[in-house]
Amino acid sequence: MRLILHEVEVSAKDVPRALQEIGWTKKKVTTRAREANTAVRESFILHRNLCYAPERLIYIGESACDGRNWQRRTGWAQQGSRTQTKQPFI
Repeated sequence: MRLILHEVEVSAKDVPRALQEIGWTKKKVTTRAREANTAVRESFILHRNLCYAPERLIYIGESACDGRNWQRRTGWAQQGSRTQTKQPFI
């Protein structure tokens, strides 16, 4: 597949190669809730840690299919940094 970028024809394989040459790597995307509020989250964690002993906490994992399989799973970022995206919380 050939792409035309800024009036220069390049191969689709040239783009990842060029990104790697300048220190970018392909990584799994970290998804964050768009509605997330860091201050409220930190307040909740502090409250939880003060009110409950660690041995009294139980963590339950959830697995489900929510129809968001269209989301991008990988992306490019500079080496040493994460690839992130913000999605609505469902």
